[in-house]
Amino acid sequence: MPKIFLIDDDPLYHELAHLMIKENMLFDNFISYTKAELALEYLIKHKDNPESLPDLILLDLNMPEMDGWNFICLYEDLLPVLKKRINVFIVTSSIDQRDEVRSMAYPFIRGFYSKPITIEALFDIAYFITVNSTKSGSLKMLDQF
Repeated sequence: MPKIFLIDDDPLYHELAHLMIKENMLFDNFISYTKAELALEYLIKHKDNPESLPDLILLDLNMPEMDGWNFICLYEDLLPVLKKRINVFIVTSSIDQRDEVRSMAYPFIRGFYSKPITIEALFDIAYFITVNSTKSGSLKMLDQF
């Protein structure tokens, strides 16, 4: 089962997501960050070790300091040196349709979900990751989600 990072500034949301993931045994490892810059630091530090990297990131857009869009831009710059492709799913309270349209410009963003995330959405994400994993555990990048 995949490893997941949740990047969101709301600790209560972390608890809710963690409970749903644990109760339904969707992912092996759940690591949460309330600050996007800390998650980015982790990715940079472990860029050469695919086993340490997550399989997917659930990312909020509206956060203080480094918001989701800033994270996405910096993550995009990091892609060429990462030893593993990590799919990003946006989970946000934003109701601005422009955010969803903007997210389509990034091929590593595989989905756009509204908060609170539903169990059905988590199952969809888990299915996507499972179907697109190879036997070695690395993920294949697809042209479309």
